[in-house]
Amino acid sequence: MSRTSETAEEAEQFFQAFHKPGLGYDKCVAEYNKVVGSYTNSATAVSYRGPRYCAQMLSGLIEDITNAQVLDIAAGTGLVGQELRKKGFTHIDAHDGAESMVEYCKNTGFYENFFVSFVGDGHRLPIKDKTYDGVTCCGATVENHLPPSAQAEFIRVIKPGGFFVNAYRATLPDCEYGKNWRAEAQKLENDGKWILYGRLAFTKFNKFTDANLTQQWLQRYGWEILPHLAQSLDLAPSAFHLFGSLKRHLGGMAFETEDELISELRNWFDNLDVDFFRVGINSLLSRWQKCIHLHGDYVEK
Repeated sequence: MSRTSETAEEAEQFFQAFHKPGLGYDKCVAEYNKVVGSYTNSATAVSYRGPRYCAQMLSGLIEDITNAQVLDIAAGTGLVGQELRKKGFTHIDAHDGAESMVEYCKNTGFYENFFVSFVGDGHRLPIKDKTYDGVTCCGATVENHLPPSAQAEFIRVIKPGGFFVNAYRATLPDCEYGKNWRAEAQKLENDGKWILYGRLAFTKFNKFTDANLTQQWLQRYGWEILPHLAQSLDLAPSAFHLFGSLKRHLGGMAFETEDELISELRNWFDNLDVDFFRVGINSLLSRWQKCIHLHGDYVEK
């Protein structure tokens, strides 16, 4: 099977090969230089959403997007650059440790300047201090890619008040590399070099990350996976509990503007207590039993 028609499973295996412990930075870069032509196809195959999340986050932090200077660390084939362009960023520079990746980025039209270099562990970016309003990094906070010490270099090239947006897999904190990365980030914060502005968990970083993490939690706690009927709204708490309650709450109300509706929705969600969600989750068992025993011929009004 060719790279262009690979399955999602094959594409995920392709990416995991670069995360293999012991591969090292030099060999990892050498491997990337061989596969630059197929990287984007593999990212598409696994529904890689990280670049979009990364661009969305930075666009929400920076006010003057048109004039902002942005550095895309470990740019790969320019997936983040493409998403940043969609958000209105025009002054974007590309960095990568693999020369073939940077050469590929030159043909995308997303970037202005280009840098090939290792970062961290004594290696400096060939960039002046306080150059960028924002630095992005997506998918490179993994073994064999960026050492934890690279974070100090990101700080060096960001202007005071600028932002570093880092999108990574949810499993990062569970591995030794991730723990070292977080420890270094905390040390830099303790030293007053930067401040953790926030951490958000986005579902579906790619097609596999959430599924893998869910499986780990199921195994850890020994939870049983119950059979269910595909596409059964009777077993979706959002359908039978959340939206049903919301429909009853909004019944009889009238709104002149969209903003009034949004305001009412926010107030309703803000006033929900823990018991509301507990009731919805606890109702799953009885609903599951009814739906399965009646072979799906069940709707509760």
